[in-house]
Amino acid sequence: MYPHMKALLKTTLALVLVSCSANSVLAVYIPEPATVIYGRAFQVLGNHEFLLTQGDIVWKIRNLSQGGREYTLRAKLQPLGNGHFSYRLTVPHPVLAYDLAVADKAIPLTATGINLQHVAIKIEGRPVTLVAPAVDTFTARQANRANTYRIDLQVAETATDTDGDGRPDWWEDQNGYDKWDPSDAPANPGGNNNNPAVAPSARTFAEWRTMLFPNNSTDLESFAGEDPDQDGVCNFLEYAFLLNPLARDGDTVGALPSAYVSSGHAGVEFTKRSVATDLLYQVEVSENLLEWRDGTSEVEEVPPSGSASRSVFLSRSEMTASESQYFRLRVSRK
Repeated sequence: MYPHMKALLKTTLALVLVSCSANSVLAVYIPEPATVIYGRAFQVLGNHEFLLTQGDIVWKIRNLSQGGREYTLRAKLQPLGNGHFSYRLTVPHPVLAYDLAVADKAIPLTATGINLQHVAIKIEGRPVTLVAPAVDTFTARQANRANTYRIDLQVAETATDTDGDGRPDWWEDQNGYDKWDPSDAPANPGGNNNNPAVAPSARTFAEWRTMLFPNNSTDLESFAGEDPDQDGVCNFLEYAFLLNPLARDGDTVGALPSAYVSSGHAGVEFTKRSVATDLLYQVEVSENLLEWRDGTSEVEEVPPSGSASRSVFLSRSEMTASESQYFRLRVSRK
């Protein structure tokens, strides 16, 4: 065998997992990158959301393309993305093709696509609902392998609050407070770990204000320009970048736009309120900081290499050593 043929054979075999069952029937599996589902799991009490960061998720997915077979997946709740998210579910995939086998617990991946449905999701045995705009179906296919989907989950039942202080009993137990004493919990419901003051499920600026400033009657345009925590970030941008308008977090959270460079491509990254229905994020491009143009045709959104909470927009073309390229982000209401 020629040396280059040996190298090719080694490369090919590195992609194939071979297993042999008790009756010596050979099964060949080729794994594909997993689909990742991530998001927030929370419970509501009053006007506040309390992020769940402990416990187990049991997630059932139904294969609508192949006879309705169901798969049960599991994930642990934990703080993720600087406290913005609380779970990450991995959906394993092998290739389904001629002469290839599929493991019992893996969801097959084909060229034409497999239609899948979220049929039952429970956190510690309690049913949850999907928060809009998430939908209960998705398609897994080889052309969009390694896709990620954000799905926020709300525990269906209302939290129990024995002492009536606006904090769930489980949260007080978890954070060392007395669920029988209404005077011992911190002033901010939810606390720093759950950060409900960012109101992550708010889909409009008006809804966000109602959740965080229920007694504010200022006209919405004037309210948008106010900066109650005096951190240099107005209310509208606190809303757009998932910041807390009641704490000076604008310069510490890392949610504001910043430069991003990857493999010769330059761009911008920031934390986006992905559930918002009234926001328009527009990347603009310039070579001299004087003339700016819409960068829609020049940049593309790419998966972030770090935290899943960040959005990254990179230039489609590589920069040369002699080029200067600048980016800015314009956020407006639709």
